[in-house]
Amino acid sequence: MRIAFDCRWFKTSNLDGIGGYTLNLVKALLQIDRENEYLLLFDREDRLRYFISQVTEEGDKTFPNLKTKLIFPADAVGRNFFFFPLLLKREHVDVFHSPCFMIQPMGKTYRLVLTIHDLLAYRFPNYFQLACPKLRLFLFLEKMQEALLNRAEALVVHTEELKKELLTKFKRLKPENIKVISPGIEEPFKQEKVPQEKLNVYLEKYKLKQGYILFRGKQAPHLNLTTLIKAFQLLPQNLRKDHPLVIAGIRVGSYHHELKKLVRQLNLDKNVIFMGFISRRDLPYIYQGASLFVYPALYDHYSMPLLEALASGTPAIASNLPQFISLLGESLVFSPLDVQNLSVLMQKTLENPSTPGSSLSWQQTALKVLGVYRNGLTHK
Repeated sequence: MRIAFDCRWFKTSNLDGIGGYTLNLVKALLQIDRENEYLLLFDREDRLRYFISQVTEEGDKTFPNLKTKLIFPADAVGRNFFFFPLLLKREHVDVFHSPCFMIQPMGKTYRLVLTIHDLLAYRFPNYFQLACPKLRLFLFLEKMQEALLNRAEALVVHTEELKKELLTKFKRLKPENIKVISPGIEEPFKQEKVPQEKLNVYLEKYKLKQGYILFRGKQAPHLNLTTLIKAFQLLPQNLRKDHPLVIAGIRVGSYHHELKKLVRQLNLDKNVIFMGFISRRDLPYIYQGASLFVYPALYDHYSMPLLEALASGTPAIASNLPQFISLLGESLVFSPLDVQNLSVLMQKTLENPSTPGSSLSWQQTALKVLGVYRNGLTHK
């Protein structure tokens, strides 16, 4: 079986989302499956080189069943619809898997598998159009999108809640075609507590003192950071001093400036630290240096930062979305728009930390995805 995987959505700047999902899933598939051939499709040479260096662990491993190919960009709408099916046919592809469900070829010579991470494009269209301006047309082409989803032999989603949301949004979808497969967690996040001296090296690198409250993720409206900042302001002064709030992650549009303005208005300049990019090699130590991880999302089905925090042994709380309740339990979730509720839970968890932990692995995820490839549904 020849499996083509669309790696054009991979970027080093989106390793918390599609990029990280693509890299870790492909890496795990290659580790467990030497029987099938994998064709990885890229649109940029620099991303291809970086991806392969990560998959092969800097050249320590080789995979005879791995091939790569440079093609046109993922957002080249016309070429994706008209030329991509011909390319896949010429490459004798049996299964084509894309980690993004927009702008996919509609050919008939291969089985189509799509991973759907969320329906953010429909729930927060203004943010989506800002983040992905070339794809905004698809917000208005729901019938075409539904036809594409029905064309797929399998839709992979991360949670039962997203499966329900899909069936509500696109009523013609067949429930049996939607496979719920949880993402994994990278092994470096599962290490035991590191020695204090080693931890201090990484904290000093980022000018942090151990014991901070951490949020990591995109600084975007649907992640509800205004509520987090307001809740932090309600904490007793001694807690704010001992546990400053660290907001780390990619800045999206003008929202970052709104957050900084709010921090100034609440006189929290000395207690709130905005950080940008953190190397993935350093992230396990940044999690371990935190006294609490907070994820106040209004909408999310796939929180890699929350999973990483749990795997790192960091106490964590999150908004009361169903998928987070299943991870954390009722006592460690809060109403995402209730500032007082969040502040009380932050103080309670700082004073009496609880760590649920997490045992997910990418090998488990890859085995289930490989099962989807092997047991494809009857072609429509």
